[in-house]
Amino acid sequence: MDTSSTGKDRFGSNVMHNSYFVTLAIHGRRQLLADKGVLASSEMRLTLIGNAVATIWQTLPQHFPRMATEAFYLMPDGICGIVTVDTAPGGDTATLRLLNHAISYFKSETTRVFNSGSTQDYRSRLWQTAFQCEAVATSAELIALQQQLTAQSAYRMW
Repeated sequence: MDTSSTGKDRFGSNVMHNSYFVTLAIHGRRQLLADKGVLASSEMRLTLIGNAVATIWQTLPQHFPRMATEAFYLMPDGICGIVTVDTAPGGDTATLRLLNHAISYFKSETTRVFNSGSTQDYRSRLWQTAFQCEAVATSAELIALQQQLTAQSAYRMW
């Protein structure tokens, strides 16, 4: 399900759990996060922007102390990961607002890094405007998602 700047998910304001499976795609599905020539091998070699994306994702909890990033993986054209957010004062709406704010920060910081290293005469969008966000409904679903991300060994980053 696409999530725009509102940060709403399939459960709306009735979200009972605070883990979310988030997917962001590079604008135009450009393969900017990994070297194209090594995708068939067992290891994916990240580009400079791919390394920056991984680093910024991992440091989100430093900027948002009520948030934890769990298992995630990079694809040549995007990132998928599990984010856990402590329930915000104000309930579900405030929690989703915090999640949206963190994703906006992530997109902004990675785009800044991307544009600072750009040799182009113009600034470019790095991410698609919308992103996917699904509430993880049960502990079993969370474990299954963590195992699925771990199984993506060629693209896995921690």
